Amino acid sequence: MIHKVRLSPRIPTATPSLVPTGGPAPAVGWVVVVCSICALICIAFAIWDSRSGFRLLMGSFAFGLLVLQAYFLVVSLSVKRGVVRVSKAGPLRFLSPPTNRAMLVLLVLVCLVPGVIVVISMVFDLPMADGRSLRSGPLGLAIIAIGGLGALLWSVRTPAGLTLDERGLRGVREHTSFDVEWDGLVRAESGGKMGMKLTLHFRDRRRPVVVGGPQIGSDPAVVAAVIEYYRLHPAERTHLSDGPGAIRVVEARASC
Repeated sequence: MIHKVRLSPRIPTATPSLVPTGGPAPAVGWVVVVCSICALICIAFAIWDSRSGFRLLMGSFAFGLLVLQAYFLVVSLSVKRGVVRVSKAGPLRFLSPPTNRAMLVLLVLVCLVPGVIVVISMVFDLPMADGRSLRSGPLGLAIIAIGGLGALLWSVRTPAGLTLDERGLRGVREHTSFDVEWDGLVRAESGGKMGMKLTLHFRDRRRPVVVGGPQIGSDPAVVAAVIEYYRLHPAERTHLSDGPGAIRVVEARASC
């Protein structure tokens, strides 16, 4: 089990932090509102409609929408302005909280439920509303969910989080993974059009690698500043063997 520690270092950043303060991002708030309205509509259908198969399907949609908004809330709130979450022992390793991945797995599993209900309704001839989309849609969603579950299992091969050591940078799961030496890194930055993101520019890649703040459980602006410090000061990379200590070194040098 990896033990993590949260730090709030005073490290100047090249760009202002885009992590919202006092709650989730406004876009997440709108997602919650829309999902809540749609969930209420589905619940109304599940209560007032007399067809058992259709009621089960609407209930599964409502539950899925509630899980979806919970996922966005949990992931959005996992990153705090000016805060980094690193491994307590070993090399510097930025890690997301386990709740992020747990919520993602739950969301994928919930997406399977409507398809399962459609199959059960067909097998047991439960009353269902007319319309091919009410059958093909949930089945298609279930197929996508199975593919997503397979991708999650495959991503376990990549060490979780973003690790920095004397050799270079590596790790990150789900959407992105890499293993690059320091000489291959051009620069690290945060912000821009991608929002709460860390952007890494590598020499051998035409496009930059974008890492979401929730993937590393840390403020991308602070992470970018730490990476840039060790990129520009090779002699200091010996401190990377101790994660919290490596953060304190950058903080101490910045205050001089």
